[in-house]
Amino acid sequence: MSSRSLKNKILTGLKVKKGAWIPKIKRRKGNNEKNERATDISSIEQEETSYQENQEQLYSIKPPVSIINLPTEIYLQIFSYLLFTDLYTLSCVSKFFRDLLWSKSEFTQSIWRNCRLIHYPKYPKLPPPDGMCEQQYIWITLATKICHFCKEPYEKTAFDKWLVKINFCDHCMATDEHIIDVVGEM
Repeated sequence: MSSRSLKNKILTGLKVKKGAWIPKIKRRKGNNEKNERATDISSIEQEETSYQENQEQLYSIKPPVSIINLPTEIYLQIFSYLLFTDLYTLSCVSKFFRDLLWSKSEFTQSIWRNCRLIHYPKYPKLPPPDGMCEQQYIWITLATKICHFCKEPYEKTAFDKWLVKINFCDHCMATDEHIIDVVGEM
């Protein structure tokens, strides 16, 4: 096929003004058009296989391991080095950690128990009283130093009032009727 007839085939159906510039169509070098088609097809197949290999490599890359996907035994090991204030702060980070650290499961209770026993050796080794979990026990005895009623800080006395699960100062103990009602219910 000559270049003139190829040009005419392309231009059929197109309205071209007389004297308009028409680009020349370059023919590929080579004698046999079948060989040209064969090389074109093989190059296309090579491109497709390289594209597929690239896609497989992209999908084979594993995402980085998230801390949420770690086994629970590793959590126990990590959390055993934290203070109770750090455990509380960690429970505020996400819903996952809050559910993990504030549940009443044996695993969670062991985290808080280990925290209490390792980091506070002078702390009584007694377990929490009936009806109280480790988190409440630690929170009432170690963390809160504010009276539940008057909201004033107070000195912890030798006899802490943690049995009633409410912290209160001596002044409120002597004057507030609500505390007497709470203690009377026990």
